[in-house]
Amino acid sequence: MSYDAETGEPLQAIIGRRLRLRDPKTGLEVPLDRNIRMSMRSNMLDLHTMFVAKVFLSAGYLVHGSHFRGGG
Repeated sequence: MSYDAETGEPLQAIIGRRLRLRDPKTGLEVPLDRNIRMSMRSNMLDLHTMFVAKVFLSAGYLVHGSHFRGGG
């Protein structure tokens, strides 16, 4: 969650090609010329599950080639 460091109001951080901040109450974009506090959480179980899934998908493609992708 992100907060305006001066007012304590919550902000929504949108991370893409560039960082944008949005006020969730009004929906308006907030300029980046202010101090903000951010905290991020990540569920490590999800990261491990995604890694294992990608390994299995890569192994399936390596073994079965185009048949694995749905081709004939």
